[in-house]
Amino acid sequence: MSLLVDTLVDDVLIQLILTLPVPDVLSIRKTCKRLSYLTKLRTIWCTKFHTEVVRRKLPIPGSYLPFTDLPTADLEWKTLRALQLENKWRRISRHTALTSVLPVSEPVEKVILLPGGYHTLTVHTDRIVRWCISLQSFSQNAVIERLDSWMSPGIITNVVRDLELPDRIAVASLAESQTILTILSATADGVCTELGRSTLIGGNLAGLLGDYILLSDITSASLVNWQTGDTLKLQVPLDAGEYLTFALFQDFIVILWSQALAIFPLPSASTKTVSGSMEYKQSFAFHQPVQQPISMTNCLPRTLPSTSPFQLPGPEGLPCLSVISSSPVQNAWGAQSGITRSVLFPIDNNNTFSLSSIPMALDFEECSEICIGPSGRGVWIDNGNLRPCTPRTMVSGLGELQVVDFDDGCRPLCRVPSKDNGPLCLDFDDGMGRIAIAHGKEVKIIDLV
Repeated sequence: MSLLVDTLVDDVLIQLILTLPVPDVLSIRKTCKRLSYLTKLRTIWCTKFHTEVVRRKLPIPGSYLPFTDLPTADLEWKTLRALQLENKWRRISRHTALTSVLPVSEPVEKVILLPGGYHTLTVHTDRIVRWCISLQSFSQNAVIERLDSWMSPGIITNVVRDLELPDRIAVASLAESQTILTILSATADGVCTELGRSTLIGGNLAGLLGDYILLSDITSASLVNWQTGDTLKLQVPLDAGEYLTFALFQDFIVILWSQALAIFPLPSASTKTVSGSMEYKQSFAFHQPVQQPISMTNCLPRTLPSTSPFQLPGPEGLPCLSVISSSPVQNAWGAQSGITRSVLFPIDNNNTFSLSSIPMALDFEECSEICIGPSGRGVWIDNGNLRPCTPRTMVSGLGELQVVDFDDGCRPLCRVPSKDNGPLCLDFDDGMGRIAIAHGKEVKIIDLV
């Protein structure tokens, strides 16, 4: 057999290698120098990354660099990490996860996992500290390094992450009766860099979306271009209640209040430099108010810029937005579930939407925290137990829907402190399979792979 392989030209061997499963590609690499060389070619891992990760719509691990800028070794690593997490996701337990503790010396108000899962931000009263947490292999301990810190001009009141560029954050700080807005970039190869600073007027910092910040108060909401100061006043539904969160869905911004949900078109190029007002396209009022914790997701993994030279797969089924929230009401079975699930989806080609409630057969005391990634994978805390949630296909009258599903019967990943003992912060990187939990002066990073 070895003589037969030796007679084949490289092009034929490459085509044969492309037909092999990824584990077999790694196995034949060990047989001889020639196959070792061929199995490391970029064409092999471009194809494997596309077929095994992009086409299967698995969350992409690591940094979100343009596809063309990724070395071949990174493509191979991303493919292997995504497959490892996919294989372990449905049977992960506290026995397969590795936990590292950050050596923080002061209470943590918020913890943020930056794209790639290696860099973590801890938010304190007057500063933001960036940490690097690496894990060389499954059997080795994580290496933790404090990289740098950013001093706030005042007491930090809120930190939000950019929905378009996850390594960019907006910070609101209270200094001398003024609220100062600072836009920071925290890329993997640099320190926390200030991109802009201004005084916030017209509401509280609620979100960041590219060039816009979302401001909200009890009766109003607006999109403000943080570079030019131009403002778009948003129409708020009557009796909307308290602002909770917002998300991107197709070409729309979905804003959620405690008693209403409204859908706004994304600002066009013509509105990026012109102040004015924007009416919602459609709004919905809730029968029962919702409350934090809350999370919204399209159940579609974030893609790389220029993901691949190949054509991306089209959406399967009906595009939809899962809205997972806490509610102090009973579910359809009469149990005090603590979680409600609503699904927003288009019902025609004119961008008319429907919002439907899909009950869940859950039996637990409370849900104190939820964090769900773009892919629909996430984690939630049930009475001190950290559990996974995952996207599943459901069939409706209009087609198949990918929605977030919870299973309170799955084994908990770990125990977490009660919120009665102080604020609890949670973040999750669905590509890397890493979880950050902050409580007081303790910050744990859990690696599921």
